[in-house]
Amino acid sequence: MSSDLLLDRLVDELRPVRPSNPRRQLAILLCLAAVELAGFLALGTLRPDVAAALGRAAFWWKMGGLALLAAFGVHIALGSFNPVSSPRSGLRRWAVLVAGLFLVGWVIDVAGQG
Repeated sequence: MSSDLLLDRLVDELRPVRPSNPRRQLAILLCLAAVELAGFLALGTLRPDVAAALGRAAFWWKMGGLALLAAFGVHIALGSFNPVSSPRSGLRRWAVLVAGLFLVGWVIDVAGQG
């Protein structure tokens, strides 16, 4: 079998693929996050001292830092699905963000706000 014939047979049944829609992907991720949050709250596993924790800088550092890491990670993951782009620069920025969050946590700990 010639290679031209083989290639023709392989591509005969191909159909165009719908391009990815980042808004649709983000909407799906937000819905999944809402379902997960609802399940977490329904289980009643919230900290018993959450009222006291809301006044501490360490609590907000943890919540904000995790939200930033998650949002940036989702952005990098969605970008990595594009075959023409490389997530390498996004991963470097994510690593810088992690280092910055560690630095902020260290400053909060040294200041005695934790």
